[in-house]
This record gives sequence, structure tokens and C-alpha cells, in this order.
Amino acid sequence: MNFFRSFLASLLGTFVALGILCFFSFISIIGIVAVFSNKSTEKEKINIKPNTVFKLRLDRPIVEKSSSLNSFEEILKIDSEVLSLDKILTTIDFAKNQENINGISLEISPFLSVGWTQIRSIRSALEKFKESGKFVYAYSDILLQKGYYLSSVADSIFVNPMGSVELKGLAANVLYYKNFEDKYGVKMDVIRSGAYKSAVEPYLESKMSDKNRLQLKELLGSLWETVENDIAKSRNISVTSVNQIAENILTVDLEKALDLGVIDGLVSEKQYKNKLNPSKNTNYNNITLSKLYGISKSSIQTFNDKIAIIYAQGSILYSNNENESIIGKKLFIKTIRKAAKNKKVKAIVLRINSPGGDALTSDILWNEIEDAKKKKPVIVSMGDVAASGGYYIAAGADKIFADPMSVTGSIGVFAAIPNVSGFTQNIGINSEEVVTHSNANGYNPFKSDNRKFKAIAKKEINKIYATFKKRVSMGRNLEMNYVEKNAQGRVWSGKDALNNKLVDTLGDLSNAIEYAAKKVNIKEYNVISYPKLEPSVKNILDQLSPFVSIEVPKFLQKLNFIEKPESTKLKVYTSMPYELEIN
Repeated sequence: MNFFRSFLASLLGTFVALGILCFFSFISIIGIVAVFSNKSTEKEKINIKPNTVFKLRLDRPIVEKSSSLNSFEEILKIDSEVLSLDKILTTIDFAKNQENINGISLEISPFLSVGWTQIRSIRSALEKFKESGKFVYAYSDILLQKGYYLSSVADSIFVNPMGSVELKGLAANVLYYKNFEDKYGVKMDVIRSGAYKSAVEPYLESKMSDKNRLQLKELLGSLWETVENDIAKSRNISVTSVNQIAENILTVDLEKALDLGVIDGLVSEKQYKNKLNPSKNTNYNNITLSKLYGISKSSIQTFNDKIAIIYAQGSILYSNNENESIIGKKLFIKTIRKAAKNKKVKAIVLRINSPGGDALTSDILWNEIEDAKKKKPVIVSMGDVAASGGYYIAAGADKIFADPMSVTGSIGVFAAIPNVSGFTQNIGINSEEVVTHSNANGYNPFKSDNRKFKAIAKKEINKIYATFKKRVSMGRNLEMNYVEKNAQGRVWSGKDALNNKLVDTLGDLSNAIEYAAKKVNIKEYNVISYPKLEPSVKNILDQLSPFVSIEVPKFLQKLNFIEKPESTKLKVYTSMPYELEIN
């Protein structure tokens, strides 16, 4: 027996040692490849050939910023699983000034995953590109609505004759859990502050209230107004026509879509490529996003002055985990302080794409931003969502830019705690408690009566809500009564937020950067992105974790907002409690 134990222990030790050896060998190989890759790039100094078309293929999910650890993919020349918005915009801007680039071929996959504000940023960059006198053509086998909205900026749109085009208006779906809770005896006890009941009504009702329906209808109406106006302007058709097409789904018939001016041609991919080169005498050259971006990087001038972009994306969590896909307390405190102390950084642009999260962390980050403002300007650029905690950390900025299609506001506070008393009673489980003091047990998820706990929790939530409104009042220079009118958990489009004085102006990230540079009176500068993760073993493994993760249904993902049943510490959130997916 001892022999087998020793043998198994030795075998296990051998595998662990081999694993560690392989890992560090992999890191070493990457380092060697990086050295030679840099040298070969220096030697090549790739030039853009005459008669070149920039092939902008959007066939992967688009994120605000790729991980700072994704340099491994660039070094090994492996295609990333995502496309980053910052690289797309930088490359389009670079292509605009290259005399050998004739135009852009925008090729959109039906599997494109992207937010509305990201699409508008790409549209804006393509509009500026067209101002240089160069063409933008678009082609797709299937153009879903977001893809069509982006393609509409092109001079000409071509679609596969057997494909399809979607233009149907906007919709939002919200799941309601009340019937499920009643049926299975598992419910959410909700404690909230702010009269806008719609923020947590999915846990309290079985159907949408009139008030929430009106709120979402107004939000979607505001967002669609931006879409319809942009399409009408780019395609040179009336807004009325755009709405008639969407209402009657007229794009189902591609010949009809062609007649209505929605698209410009029905051609195969091979026929489309011929249209990119009207001259039959000379061949044209393609250049990809990754290659052109690489060339653009090698041509960047280095300036002493910097504008720092801090990407705040994901849920706000009280976390020490250094992960760029969440707004963790430790990483973002370190990031904000680093940018604030850097003497070369003259201004900070905080790019927010977050539905909020932990209330305490939101306030901690607000205080860090206030400290940073004492050293240099802090400008906010809102992405798809900068709501609740996302708005909390934005509220004190020197200036707030929002896209017309940003979802923001949601100034409210809530706590949602699972209660399984109905379920346990149904299956014959009874919970009894013995305490030294009446509130010693805190919240008991096995008891239906938690009135004492809720009363205490309500006081804490009211205090946090009052602080939230105070932060907004100070940051936006608004009377408390006015803040209360626009708070109560209600969400707004960027355009409506401007009308309600919750943001300062409409614009995208590039507009925020330009404003920041003017604010500090600099004309020549480099943009540097934060946060930057050090290439430690832990951080690399954290970034590799998605490759071995298990896909969790969205309903179960909501448990991220719920405190563990055995905990008596109330978890309070400044967050949008339901995911608002706009299609």
C-alpha cells in the first residue's frame, strides 16, 4: 500500500512539475518570439501598396478595449476572439490620411455582437473618413438591424441575393419572476429607496406596470429617434419612409428594399469584389485591420504630454481581483491614483460602460475621482450603459459626454435577498433560532417574517440613497429637489439625460479626448489606456479562465447581486437589477 501511495505521489509530483515547466517554457517562448517579432517588424517597415482597399471585416464581438494581456495574440500573430473599439477607430483614422488607400470595404457578419454606442462611434469615424474623398462600400450576406445601421453610412450597400436585411424598430424584454416565486416558494425580499418601483418590479410583480412600460417606451423612442435620423440622413430618404419600412418589415423583399433605397445592389461576394476595383487594367490590394493597425502603431510620434483613458467596464465590485472585465475596487483605486500622479498625464478621460454594482465601492471610487480632480481634469465618456453605480462614479466629473444612445441615470438604491421560507415549509423543513439579542440572527432566509431586519436595512438604504443624490447635486450643481425629480431609479437615454441636466453634452470618446486636450491647452499628445495589468502568472491565468469557464444562464447570473443566505451582512447595490437588452 505504501508503495502505491509513494508511486502515486511521485506520479502526481511529476505531472505538476511538467505542468509548471510547460507553462514557464510557454512564457519564455513568447518572450523570444516577442524579441524576434519586434526585430522583424523593424526590418519590414511594411509599406502600403498603391491602389489598396482597407478590408474592415467585423466578424467578432466588439469590446471597448482589449485586455492589456492580449499582446500575446499580437506577438504570436493569432487572431483575437474579439475586436477592440479603440483599435478599429485608430485604424480608420490612420487610413484616412494614407494616400495609397482608396477606400474601405466594410464587411459585416450576421454574428456581430456590438453595442449601439460602439456602432455610432464606428459610424462617426467612417463619416470622417468619407470627408477625405475616399469611398466606403459595405457588403454582407445577412444584415441584421445593428449591422444595417452601421452599413447605412456607406456610399453603397451590397447584399447577397439570397441573403436578407433587417430593419424593424427597437424592442426590450424584461423577465418577471413573481409567478415562479409563488409556485416554488423561493422569492426575493426587496428593500429599496426611490419611488420608481419599476427598478425592482420583476421580483415583485408578474407583469409590467404601466409606469415601467411608459418609461421603457420613452427610452426606446428616444434611442430609435437617433437611429431613424441617422439612417434617413445617410440613405437620403425621409424619416417617414424609414418608419414605414420598419413598421411593415418591407426589407424582407430584397428587390423592394432595393427599390426603396435601403440597399444599392444584390450581388455575390465575387461580384462585389469587382465593384471595389472599377478599373480592369490594374489589380487592387487588400489590407486587413490587424496589419494596418500594426503599421499605424509604428508610425505614431511620441510626445511628452499624455491624455489617459481609464476604461471602467463591467459590474462595480468590492473586489481585490485584478480583472479588466469588472470594475474592482483594488485595481481601479490603483489605476486612478497612477494616472493622477503621472506628471506626463495632463488630463483623464474616464470611459464608463457599467450598469453599476456595489454601493460602497461606487462611493469609494467617487472619492478617488474627487481626489484626482484636484490634480488634473477628469472627463467622462459614457458608453452603452453608465447607469446607477456607473452614473454615481461619473457624477462628479468636470464634464460628462454621453452618446445619444447611452443608457444612464437609474439613480436609486436597493437590496435583494433570497428568501426560501415557502419552499422549505413545503418540503417539511422548519427553522428554529436561539439568540442572545433580538437582532443577533440578522436576516433569516428560512423565515417569512424579517420585519425588524428590513426596518434596519431600510434606514441604511435611505442613507445611501441620500448620499447618492447629494453626490449628483454637488457634481452637477443641481438643487436636491431637481435631482429627486430625475432620480428614483429611472433610466434615461443620453439625449434625455442632456435635457435633464444629468450630462453636459452629446459626443463619443473621441469628442471627450479632444475636449480634454483643449481643456489643458495641448495640441500634440499621445493617448494611453488604463488599466494596465502586469503580466504575472495569476493575471495571465485569470485572463485564460474564459477558455475553461462554464456558460451560466442569464437568470442564474443574477445571483451575483444576491448575498449568500448564511450571511447576515446586508449587500446594498447602486445597480440596474435587471439586464436591459435592446434589440
